[in-house]
Amino acid sequence: MTLTANTIAKATLTAIEAASFLPLAAQAAIKGKADIDSAKAKGAAALAVMVAGFASDDIASRPWAFDINGKDGVHDHVRCTGLNEFGNDDLAWKRNSEGAVSKVAQTAYKTALQSAFFNLPESNAAVWTMASKAVAMAKAIREEGMIATIESGELKLTGGTTDRAKAMTDAKSLSALAKVAKGETGSNRATPSNEGAKDDGRLATPAEIMALAARLVEGAAKGEEALSNSALSFARKIAALVAANPDAFADD
Repeated sequence: MTLTANTIAKATLTAIEAASFLPLAAQAAIKGKADIDSAKAKGAAALAVMVAGFASDDIASRPWAFDINGKDGVHDHVRCTGLNEFGNDDLAWKRNSEGAVSKVAQTAYKTALQSAFFNLPESNAAVWTMASKAVAMAKAIREEGMIATIESGELKLTGGTTDRAKAMTDAKSLSALAKVAKGETGSNRATPSNEGAKDDGRLATPAEIMALAARLVEGAAKGEEALSNSALSFARKIAALVAANPDAFADD
């Protein structure tokens, strides 16, 4: 086999032979570094596209479903909307008979999500890892009412009026954006402030309040969220107001 920078990874050499190929090793090192940099750039671009795609209205409203199979056939038929169920381990179908998170349910969800959004026939670890990062950022973008686009392979965010939104817009990298989305940079928080205001004193934004309300109402409609009578009363009031004033709530 002719030794080149591409085939050196499969070579079998004595120490003396290796010494004679040191210049080639240097070229292989240079090529390897270039390949790594190229792979990183492609990975960053793929992640940016995932974030923007997951932040879209199309994905947020897309219905999809899958089956969780047990030993005796279909155990559960699960209906999902967008990424609403992602990361929520309190859903009944995610638990086994002992009340613990079911690995079978997790695997079924991973496989079905990648089929629904990536057209993959089976779960791919690399895709799932990247998608998991993208979902957190996409959810934060939607909570802030921001718009995500891709320009020259990079993610661009516009809109949003809160400090958190500004920090997300100003993030110099996707890693920095991920930290802001998770609330890992100072007072910028990724969770609604009705749960965290006691820690930083920040009032919840309208976007955060409505995002939480929408999740609760959707959970109640699916029978996955138990709301108090008071909460149900407010939900009915919101529904009545929306129904009575369609123009005020119409899409721009």
